[in-house]
Amino acid sequence: MQDSAELDEVDLALVNALQLQPRAPWALVGDVLGINPVTAARRWARLESEGLAWISAYPPITPHQANAFVEIACEPGQGLSVAEELANDPQAMTVDVTAGGRDVLVTVNAPTPEILSSYLLERMSRVPHLRHVRSHLIIRTYTEGM
Repeated sequence: MQDSAELDEVDLALVNALQLQPRAPWALVGDVLGINPVTAARRWARLESEGLAWISAYPPITPHQANAFVEIACEPGQGLSVAEELANDPQAMTVDVTAGGRDVLVTVNAPTPEILSSYLLERMSRVPHLRHVRSHLIIRTYTEGM
């Protein structure tokens, strides 16, 4: 992924259109933007391949799932390696390298409270270079509206 890039007005309009209607067919996107549908699809493919735009999805909300924010303080200089290891876990919905009172923030999603407990107690105990782990259960999830 690039650190910075210049997007032209068509690229910005394309991203905005797909934010508003992520499942819109290329014919509609092209029509709204005043470009050929093939051009719209090609531009999106370029943005995606260059790491300038991407698709994000959330797991479905079920009555039994359990979620938590996990704040992790690492040994000096180990935040990135801890984040890289945790990013491979299927329970890690997001992994962010941060600054301040924590080095890594993980949003954990588990299908049941038991699996969440296991992840927090067992998995975290096996991650090297951790100094402190603090978890915050998510008791209500708000979703984005379209």
